[in-house]
Amino acid sequence: MEKLFISESFRRKDWGGRKIGRVMKLTTCLILLCSCFAFANHANSQEAKVSLNMQNVQLGKVLDAIEAQTEYLFISNRHVDLNQRVSVSVENKSVRDVLGTVLKGTGLSFEVEGVNIVLTKAGKNSKTFPQQDKKKVTGTIVDQSGLPIAGANIVEKGTMNGVISDMDGNYSIEVGNNAELQVSYIGYIDHTISVAGKETVNVVLREDMQSLDEVVVVGYGTQKKANLTGAVSQVTSKVLENRPITNLGQGLQGVIPNLNVSFDGGNPNSEATMNIRGLASISGEGSSPLVLVDGVQMNLNMVNPEDVESVSVLKDASSAAIYGARGAFGVILITTKQGQTERKPVIEYSGSVQFNTHTYLPDMLSAPDYMDAMNESSFNSTGKPKYSDQQVQWVKDYYNDPVNNPVYHIMENGKISWNSNNDNYAQMLQKWAPTHKHTVNISGGGKSVRFYASAGYMNQEGMFKDATDIFKRYNFLSNISADLTPNFTVGFKASYTHTVYDAPHAYSTKGSSWWEQMTRGEPQILFPITTPADSPVGAGIPTEHFYNFLTSGSRNVQNAGVTLLMGNAEWDVFKGFKLKGDFSYKARSDKDKDVQKEFAYIRDSWTVQNSATFPSSIVSQNSHSNYFAANIYGEYQTSIGGKHNVHALVGF
Repeated sequence: MEKLFISESFRRKDWGGRKIGRVMKLTTCLILLCSCFAFANHANSQEAKVSLNMQNVQLGKVLDAIEAQTEYLFISNRHVDLNQRVSVSVENKSVRDVLGTVLKGTGLSFEVEGVNIVLTKAGKNSKTFPQQDKKKVTGTIVDQSGLPIAGANIVEKGTMNGVISDMDGNYSIEVGNNAELQVSYIGYIDHTISVAGKETVNVVLREDMQSLDEVVVVGYGTQKKANLTGAVSQVTSKVLENRPITNLGQGLQGVIPNLNVSFDGGNPNSEATMNIRGLASISGEGSSPLVLVDGVQMNLNMVNPEDVESVSVLKDASSAAIYGARGAFGVILITTKQGQTERKPVIEYSGSVQFNTHTYLPDMLSAPDYMDAMNESSFNSTGKPKYSDQQVQWVKDYYNDPVNNPVYHIMENGKISWNSNNDNYAQMLQKWAPTHKHTVNISGGGKSVRFYASAGYMNQEGMFKDATDIFKRYNFLSNISADLTPNFTVGFKASYTHTVYDAPHAYSTKGSSWWEQMTRGEPQILFPITTPADSPVGAGIPTEHFYNFLTSGSRNVQNAGVTLLMGNAEWDVFKGFKLKGDFSYKARSDKDKDVQKEFAYIRDSWTVQNSATFPSSIVSQNSHSNYFAANIYGEYQTSIGGKHNVHALVGF
């Protein structure tokens, strides 16, 4: 992978699990204890003391010694001179005191941010970090009823210096004299308080009632978050808006707890593999959750992320009560955007251009190393090497001096021995693959009618320099709803999605994966792409190198189209009781066309052959499927005494 980083140089040190993560709601004592251990090193580093006796050594050596005795990690940029000579002799002194002595006269300043110490060059135009007097602050975090809150985050504002409260809600942290503490916990309103003139700071957190009043999509209806009894998580469109994604599966990675999203390959049309709370069988088969878009089962690749209003994940087995056995592994409910009441029509455009690079590329052996490895493997299995010593020497000669050594030799049996040393990554792959996507939508509504319509286009290229694969997606969506009477609402949705995946045809004699072929040893690493000018057949004749198969003009084109029509109605029969119904029709058409072109190439003799490309062929496959679904159900919801909620759902 091409590593992108800020132009800062980091002093490398394995600091393990000291990185402070966001503490989630603790449900067992075991989780709390694990969290406390995670912060143990951080708490200890705040009071770390060191002993040093180093004379006329480089500053970097002193910093290494401090790192070895503490949990601190030093960070500096390229302007910091770590080679200047310093001396220090201290016994059991705090790190702050030691640095104050060592850095005197070096033109450097420092700031402690949690377990990190940032070194910068002092100057008029550079940011300096004056030392601040520190003090220890202790206290207790409780809720409005006085009960302690275990696992609350207490962070010094503007820094990474933070701790969590223990089982009794107590905490202890070393901060600046005039610092402010930010206290937070899931389900409660964040609280900020100054510690100026205080050594004991107790905090009372108030419940976030607005968060509890949020409406979550669950099954065939909605509920307030405060009334949920099952395991449900929801994210809104705001989470997806600023992420550089091309499909919804990428947008859901890392945003919903317990939802595991992965991609088997890097192809532009690769589909997300998902499971909730891990695999449900030894083989992993059948563990994927049910995905519904506005109540209709659909592939995530067919959904434009810009059209998504919210995504709810039903995690526990209770979802099977509504969706049957197919929902036993969880359900993902995707709701698309709709218009708003009494809003003037608004036209919005969103577009992006992004460049993708490789996540990881394995190191490849050079041609001589490859031949040595193959000889060792062959000798272990058959007792004889695959390549002769003379062949290995030819390759080494060409590897060391390709100008004065030929790219091929003729062996005694008349066969060609190729000596090329190809860098397939450099020859085959582009460093950056462009992607661009565009969406235009219009939304609005009056007192009784609401509408939303959008059109989207996406184009994503693969990683090959030549004849690469390309994925295109076209999306059209229209959502309309109207209040025919104060207690009767109807809605209609129409959408169409068309995808095209145009990829190079994979010759069956060469394997099913282009990446497998590219990393294969012979012929890829030893064969030149075309014959040299001094060959008996002249220059430019294709060899069996896989590049010639990739760029032969053979293509596999997959077209998929999904049309969705949906109508729904809702009738408020009386207070608390609603009668709902919907009807959906989904049509899917798939057209696959695979073209294989025959071409001649050179292998181990000057006679051209076509055994791996014969015969030329065209295979076309068409399929069409229709899906109908109708639902009618009644929902009753009431509250007793403002404390007890009753919710019942019956339907077909």
